[in-house]
Amino acid sequence: MGAPAAYSKRAGKAARVRSELYRVYEIDDLTWWNFDYPKPSLTCLKGTLSGSASEYASVTVFSKTELGAYTLYEPNAFRISFYRNTRARLFAIDSDGNIARTATFETPDTKGHHTRSDMPCFDLGTLKMQKVPDAIAGDAVKLRSYLTKDE
Repeated sequence: MGAPAAYSKRAGKAARVRSELYRVYEIDDLTWWNFDYPKPSLTCLKGTLSGSASEYASVTVFSKTELGAYTLYEPNAFRISFYRNTRARLFAIDSDGNIARTATFETPDTKGHHTRSDMPCFDLGTLKMQKVPDAIAGDAVKLRSYLTKDE
């Protein structure tokens, strides 16, 4: 709802004054991590997804210790970069809602990058894509427990 009309001497007509409400959020210590190029602090992780009818899946590796996450939309054989020597987990989800996840693991202390075939890449093996059972998917508490199992 607008504010009451205000008189404009110049036009001789009533001009509408609109008020807009907006909010400003401040974020302390925001850091933007860019994984698009090789850095000495990165390593390479690779693996294969099985059990998916989809050709591609969203693959995300993340860590609480480095407060980082990196996602690629990859085919069933994936390569992804992440921090070296860090406790991390990997999740994959396809367009049909099938997921694969790892337990928490330690990334290697080897320099690498997902785009560099001349550098070593740590093999996570084959991860099985599975549908989340309906009884779990419909319950937030059960779903969280299911997703964080083996954490």
